[in-house]
Amino acid sequence: MKHTPTPWTAETHTVQDGKGGYKYVRVYPSDNYSHEVALVTTKIDSQEDKANAEFIVRACNSHDKLIEALKEASDLLWEAPVQYRSDIVHRIKVLEQTLDEVEGG
Repeated sequence: MKHTPTPWTAETHTVQDGKGGYKYVRVYPSDNYSHEVALVTTKIDSQEDKANAEFIVRACNSHDKLIEALKEASDLLWEAPVQYRSDIVHRIKVLEQTLDEVEGG
């Protein structure tokens, strides 16, 4: 199963309930307001909770570009001249391990 396509947007809402109220951050696809990806309930004055929701959106929106950049970096390192390759093989393996983890492998 695939996740909801990015980019996503985070939008803060305030609810007054007679007990001081609460806020939640609604995460949804930027091109489909009616589709909800997630709701993050926050404390009424918590900038940290809002920042966490925005971080989730930023991380998800960056995911595909970061994978592409890691693959390109790995390919470029393999193309290094042979005399330098032994110095970078460990770095290539770390990149490839990171890619496997990020891609769910």
